[in-house]
Amino acid sequence: MKIALTKGVLLLATQAPVKLKSPQDSIVYASILQHLRENSSEKSCFINKNSKDFNDPDVVDELDGNNCKLLFSFKKGYDYIRSLNMTS
Repeated sequence: MKIALTKGVLLLATQAPVKLKSPQDSIVYASILQHLRENSSEKSCFINKNSKDFNDPDVVDELDGNNCKLLFSFKKGYDYIRSLNMTS
């Protein structure tokens, strides 16, 4: 699935309540938030190995509030997705 980089995403990246350490991280995060807001009914996960920058309580809380789990390894992501499929 592609997540579009739009003018709205770039604007959201500059206005995000959680400012990440780099503009690139802010754009990635804004893209994820925009996607979650457009697809709010689905359980989701954001897998990113960059725990140094993204493992922030405000980021985790905002993602949780958008029905999205933040995971820092592909194995954890795989296990999470499998658990969703087992309960469906």
